[in-house]
Amino acid sequence: MKEIDISSCPVIGRGGAGTVYRLDEDKIVKVYHPDMKLESVQRERELARAAIVSGIPSVIPYDTVRCGESYGIVIEMIASDTLGHAFAGHPDKMEEYVDRYVAFVKELHSVHLKQDSFEDLKIILHRAVPVLSDCLGEAELELLNSLIDSIPDGDSLIHGDLHPGNIMVQDDTLLLIDLDSASRGAKVWELAALFRDLIVGPKNIPQIVEMSMGIPVEMVSDIGHRFFKRYFGIQSEEELQGVFGRLLPIYAFNTILNAAVSGETDGPVYAHIPELVQEAIIPHEQAIRQGLSELS
Repeated sequence: MKEIDISSCPVIGRGGAGTVYRLDEDKIVKVYHPDMKLESVQRERELARAAIVSGIPSVIPYDTVRCGESYGIVIEMIASDTLGHAFAGHPDKMEEYVDRYVAFVKELHSVHLKQDSFEDLKIILHRAVPVLSDCLGEAELELLNSLIDSIPDGDSLIHGDLHPGNIMVQDDTLLLIDLDSASRGAKVWELAALFRDLIVGPKNIPQIVEMSMGIPVEMVSDIGHRFFKRYFGIQSEEELQGVFGRLLPIYAFNTILNAAVSGETDGPVYAHIPELVQEAIIPHEQAIRQGLSELS
């Protein structure tokens, strides 16, 4: 396996699985965390190829390489940068970039994936629920499984981390990167993740948000409010807060299950899952079911 030295390469993006570096004018490399196994890296490579075959605008992955103690994937990207850096570098083009961002997400939601292209979201979530058996009782696990069943079936691409740091701008085209968590399902799950990244994240984890997206946290919040207004075709702040109110309990549900899917029982979210279930899931069960149905 080819070895690549990234010690002098500029960082252009960060995500949960690793860091993206610019190798030269033509290529970037996504370098995974040292504990990421080769089979997981190869899986993302195959998911990226499946996305391209399905008509999803995404980058073309090439070689798998070694970068010190980590694995990486080399990607050909000519004259490109992240959408996050485009926002940060051109605040005068905020409206244009938000419009392109919304159009891109809607384009992803309009693509109908074949059943064998990506794993079904609900299957992934059901499989992860037993991970929570150490901190939740049987009735609470049954409730989570029941709520998963209430997610409408869907065939959209669910990226799971669709913030501006994971979208590349190449000429006039937007392209996806970081497909390691991609699945097939209802778009409401993506909207809950976007609510996390663009609305909740800037308030709760501002430093992580700025590092991941390459955007000042105040700008991320501004982008988030503009994004959801355009996505839902609303004008007033009152209407926007109504959308946020419907997304908030789904976001809590999304957060719990994402922690289960990751399997990171020592992560910061896991310790608060019993509290989240008692305060954000059980009292709002009907609101979650209704929101899952209406926003899918």
